[in-house]
Amino acid sequence: MAQGSTRSKVELFRKVFITHARQAGGSFVTVADRARIARHFLDYLKDNGIKLRQMDSLKVKYIEHYIAERKANNISHRTLQNEMSMLRAILAQAGKHKLADPDNARLSNRALGIADTSR
Repeated sequence: MAQGSTRSKVELFRKVFITHARQAGGSFVTVADRARIARHFLDYLKDNGIKLRQMDSLKVKYIEHYIAERKANNISHRTLQNEMSMLRAILAQAGKHKLADPDNARLSNRALGIADTSR
């Protein structure tokens, strides 16, 4: 009988998510920041008992709740805009174009309450 993978499907999802973060391109620092944000988002999912096994299981409400929690922790809106931009790049790389759309009805900066911030 063939042995299965020693990694759980949840661990494999984490690895794939971070791989998508790295593959989205950009400078070394951009890629490192995107991977850091990806790990932070994955830690949020883990801390809240959300065990995803594949990219198709990622739902809008998980991202909405992540941003809401970050807002509750008094993270600046500009930082949250940058994090959403990086999450959108990861989602686009993973082929989740509807979630990655900046004009998504539920995931736009305006819908998340992080719009109207100047640079």
